[in-house]
Amino acid sequence: MADVAGAVLSADSLKWLAQGGRESALERSLYTYLRAVDLEFQKRPSVRLPRGGEVRPTARVKAPKRTVLIQAASSKQNAEHALTLVQQLARAQFSIDQRFVLLSGSADQWSPDQLDLLADNSIVGFSADMDAMDQFLLSGAAPSRPWMQEGA
Repeated sequence: MADVAGAVLSADSLKWLAQGGRESALERSLYTYLRAVDLEFQKRPSVRLPRGGEVRPTARVKAPKRTVLIQAASSKQNAEHALTLVQQLARAQFSIDQRFVLLSGSADQWSPDQLDLLADNSIVGFSADMDAMDQFLLSGAAPSRPWMQEGA
């Protein structure tokens, strides 16, 4: 019985890996949003890097003025992965207005240092303010940095 249970778990794990993992709640809300605003997008596209590597951001969006690659992150670990990914996209000649990191919640839920580091490499937005992402995708207007102190 234990061998059968182990085999079922192994088969289920392989199926999960083959599908690329399950979508997070943040990813699902991003895809729902993109459908609602009627923007053409591709889930988990393959993006070739200059030296032959490959990355798979959360979405590739065909915005009116440019293609935008979006990486969703809902935890500190996901945000660290997002930082690495946007740095790699920069090396692949995607300009900063083509890289967007969507973080869950609002700015006050994240470390300002981590936000600064992300914002130095990508446009950053929050799921609590999807209107800012809407403005960025449709008109190219970068969201403000709400974590920055006035005068900084």
